[in-house]
Amino acid sequence: MAAEVEIEIAAPPEVVWDLVTDLTQTPHRNLETVETSWVPPHDRAEVGAVFAGTNVMDEMRWTVECHVTVADRGQAFEWTVLDPAEPSSSWWYRLEPTGDGGTLVRHGFQHGPGPSHVRAFVEGDPGAEGAVVEGRTRMLERHMRHTLACIRAEAEGTEPPPR
Repeated sequence: MAAEVEIEIAAPPEVVWDLVTDLTQTPHRNLETVETSWVPPHDRAEVGAVFAGTNVMDEMRWTVECHVTVADRGQAFEWTVLDPAEPSSSWWYRLEPTGDGGTLVRHGFQHGPGPSHVRAFVEGDPGAEGAVVEGRTRMLERHMRHTLACIRAEAEGTEPPPR
């Protein structure tokens, strides 16, 4: 299970990187995440930093520990969820400068190989695997597109999309 979406933003990669790594704004941009915070002693995006993210979907609420694996200013910000050696998922923002001074942003995720809610649902009802994976993948793509649209609005000084 994996997905990646992209958007072009009329701002340089360094500006976009500052936005994607500003965890204080994640709950305002993301349709599922309601809280994010750096886990001390970290307070910024650097390899080895840890942050906590709390998500809500329907009646479910869960908090996960995320481990920053890539923090290349103006180029990439990546993290794993839960156990870094066997993550439940890996997430990323990859930034490329465009010829006109803007940035092409790719936002994506890769599921597994570790345990997750999706894996538990599928193990509980193996016949529903296709529908569960397809439904969750489409939901995450929609959420990533919304997040990127919010980041573009911030970078370009326009109104963010409605929730």
